[in-house]
Amino acid sequence: MSRVYEDFDSPVPWEAPDRKEFDRYFTDTPFNDSKKDEVLDLAEKLAKGVNEPRELAVNIWNWVVDNLKLCYEPPKSAVETIEEKEGNCFNRTNLQVILYRLNKIPARFTYTLCYRDYPKIFVPPDLVDQLPVNAFIHNTIEIYIDGKWIEADPFFDRPMLPFDYQWYAYDSFNLVVPDHVYANLGHTPNMLKDTLLTQFRNIGVTKAFCQKNIDPYTESVRNMSREEKWEHLEKIWGKPYLENFARHVYLKSCPYRRWRVPWDVEDPRKGEPSRWLIEDEIENPADRYYRDVQAYAIESGRWIL
Repeated sequence: MSRVYEDFDSPVPWEAPDRKEFDRYFTDTPFNDSKKDEVLDLAEKLAKGVNEPRELAVNIWNWVVDNLKLCYEPPKSAVETIEEKEGNCFNRTNLQVILYRLNKIPARFTYTLCYRDYPKIFVPPDLVDQLPVNAFIHNTIEIYIDGKWIEADPFFDRPMLPFDYQWYAYDSFNLVVPDHVYANLGHTPNMLKDTLLTQFRNIGVTKAFCQKNIDPYTESVRNMSREEKWEHLEKIWGKPYLENFARHVYLKSCPYRRWRVPWDVEDPRKGEPSRWLIEDEIENPADRYYRDVQAYAIESGRWIL
């Protein structure tokens, strides 16, 4: 079984795990995305200058969260996701997976069965209520670094939430937190393209339908103020769940002790809304991110940690 990085001159300085059981996690996507120039160029761009797998893991996750809007739609290729700058969970993670694999990091798809209210934050609630299901499957991915599999979920683009968040690739990050999880369904090497296409055909949901009936709602949430987003989430999920969600995201976003935001660096989010510069080997991790979150908690009176 060939591995996709074998025909790609990745700039990363490490070698991929050579054990045979990892072969399946280096295959191409069902859309043969590893041969497309748009995908190869992005894989090279995000890997330039990195020194270790965790750094690249965060680079790719950040790019997906910052550049691809969350939407609802049928399956499509990674090239289409790049060109359209949007995708739902399985289309955005399909691109994410091939970017990791081209750069010698094993990646696989995982599935979480979540309660039906969860998608209502970006799909019109009345539309969700019409569907003959009691739960939805959320698709995310796992990557293999430092000898273990960890989740790298990019579900929400940053403007969808009333607070910022960051993943540092030290442990699993899944944006469907335990309160809303009905079951964990396991993993597969690749996106279940044919199964998903059949499901979308069976319920009559096309790209055009989504653009007309779902995208305007999603965009309206994205354009809300931070306070309006909080009220929107609280109305759909309820206050206890939302507060648990906020705590979960906050704790997952806390930098580890060896990473900090330098006090003397101008906030880069003024021009690029998601990035903090990172320095190594600094003792105290409590700085700008903590201040922002705590200031919002006090200011809004909504979030007690």
